[in-house]
Amino acid sequence: LKDMLYGNRDEGRITGAELGMNEQMSSREYKDMFARVEKAVGRVISGSEMNEILLWINDFGVSPEVVAFAFEFCAERKKKSLNYVEAVIRNWSNEGYRTIEEVQEYIGYLEGRAGDYKRVFRALGFTRNWTEEEKRIMAGWFDNMKFSIDTVLEACSKTSGISSPNINYVNRILENW
Repeated sequence: LKDMLYGNRDEGRITGAELGMNEQMSSREYKDMFARVEKAVGRVISGSEMNEILLWINDFGVSPEVVAFAFEFCAERKKKSLNYVEAVIRNWSNEGYRTIEEVQEYIGYLEGRAGDYKRVFRALGFTRNWTEEEKRIMAGWFDNMKFSIDTVLEACSKTSGISSPNINYVNRILENW
């Protein structure tokens, strides 16, 4: 990091990539990002961690504001590992969410949908998390079939007469409706 900021003492010059990173590191936007990241993780981040974060911005095409938000988002969930935050940012980027507005809208959507899934599982008497296949089926009820949560919960109430209720049974009820 010192070489990037002040130049490589051995060669006496800064390469193009180092100059680009140097300009990034000195911009106000990046300084604010690193300050927010340090506050979120509760410690001073190292130079190699800074470099890694800068690579995420370039690799995933997200803004510094999204990176800072990701650290704050993960810290709220007690996840402060760089690898975890990188996975979150990579997921957002792969889903096509690269601005703070897009990310916040996506999180709001997921949190609302997760609440619906929890209500369905409570109605069925499940205390476990849903599988990917169950999530796909439940998403179909809301997205493809356009059922409201109240209608889905009504279908769940029809499982009270069977010994082991399951998502497929509720799915059949909704498909018949």
